Amino acid sequence: MKRNKLLGLSSTARWRIAGWILLTTVLMVLVLILTARSIFIRQVHTDANAAIVQEAEEFNAFAREALDPQTRRPFTSVTALMETYLERQTPDKGEAFVAVTPTDVLVVDNASKDAGERLAGDRDRLNKMINNEKSSGVEETADGQLRWGKSVVRGSNGEQGVMLYTHFVQNNVDAVHRNMRILFGMMFGGLLLVVSIAWVVAGQILAPIHRFARLSDGIDSFNLSTRLPEEGDNELSRLAKAINKMLDRLSSAHLEQNHVLYEVLEQAQEQAHDLQQVRKQLAEGSPQAVMLDDSLAKMQSLSQNLALLLESGREGFLHDQETRLDSFVEKLAGQLRKQYPEHTWQIAEAADASAFMDTKHIFTAMHHLARNAVAHNAGGEEIQIGASVRRPPEGQSMASFWIVNHGMPLSKEEAKNIFEPLNPAVRRSDLQGPQMGIGLAVVKAIAHAHGGYAWVESSMEHGTVFGIDIPLAHAAAAAEETQVRQAAIEAMQQER
Repeated sequence: MKRNKLLGLSSTARWRIAGWILLTTVLMVLVLILTARSIFIRQVHTDANAAIVQEAEEFNAFAREALDPQTRRPFTSVTALMETYLERQTPDKGEAFVAVTPTDVLVVDNASKDAGERLAGDRDRLNKMINNEKSSGVEETADGQLRWGKSVVRGSNGEQGVMLYTHFVQNNVDAVHRNMRILFGMMFGGLLLVVSIAWVVAGQILAPIHRFARLSDGIDSFNLSTRLPEEGDNELSRLAKAINKMLDRLSSAHLEQNHVLYEVLEQAQEQAHDLQQVRKQLAEGSPQAVMLDDSLAKMQSLSQNLALLLESGREGFLHDQETRLDSFVEKLAGQLRKQYPEHTWQIAEAADASAFMDTKHIFTAMHHLARNAVAHNAGGEEIQIGASVRRPPEGQSMASFWIVNHGMPLSKEEAKNIFEPLNPAVRRSDLQGPQMGIGLAVVKAIAHAHGGYAWVESSMEHGTVFGIDIPLAHAAAAAEETQVRQAAIEAMQQER
């Protein structure tokens, strides 16, 4: 139902645009952080390996060339050789040098939490590394990953010693992780900036589309003259040109249909005039006169309805005036009780409010709804009428006029389609259920002319309710809509 559609919230692509930009940026940031982390961790391991190789080369060169400071001759004791070497070394952070001799274990430690001292005291782990066939390796310890290398040296007296170069890399890995967290925090701040920029950019991108939508809201069967601005040669201008061409075709088809209806109206009026001339020649009360009077009444009603449908889209069709809803309903009830005395007309609600409307045309619409209710109601059953004020959460307040018939309710599909035009591809004989005749078409046209809509609701509990909703202040709303439309056009022209 259109009323529900009007009350529903319209979806926007702005969040989707901003969301996709944010998602793409987040993925890029994650890829960047993970890639950077992988590179930095690999560099930590590479630097550790390079330091171990360098220390091994330095020790091997020292072992070949060094002289005992006391004898000025090559070292004969492996222990003295290693003690002298270690005295001259200052390990980098995370490094520890462990010298294993036949008589002692010497250590120079610069690893955190005395990790080198604990390694020197772990004879099993030292033996495992010393007896390993490889000259280097990686161990997992309680202090984190340990990378090591070794050199084996033999003294002239046959002693053998092993120099272990170890590097505990966990501190460096932790430093990488701290830097990644700092980088992530900085990028998170950048993401907030990206979201803000994306929101603004999306708004700028969608602003012309929103203006197109506002202009399009004013285009209907009663107003096909609005056109979108076509200045420039960008995508929006080409879109505006395509839409305007479509509107030109619709306007042309609408004018052709109106021309046909005017011809039908003129023919109907001529036929009615001819029948009136024939009627004057018949005696009052004769069967022929009674039958002709009935045909004349139907033809005159058809002519009036056609004329109203044709005029409803013209400027100046409405003559709005402030009308009390309660007084209107009481007057309508009096008219219906007089016109259909065999039915009981009950005022269900009469709102204490006023609306700007064309009272004559609203009476016409309500009489059509009343005639429709009488046609589907057994004689003597109560028919309720009323006028109320609907105040939706968003949008302007509406004056609602309705008639309730407690006959057989309509199905949801019938209620949905009853105010929809017939599909010309479907034969009328194949249609099932009630359809919109000329009476309901008049009701719909009058509601649209007021800026409102016709509606129907049906249930077994509450019966079938036909009604129209129109803005309480139609004239003011129409003026405001015109101003908004003009402002949108001017804004789009300025952008170009």
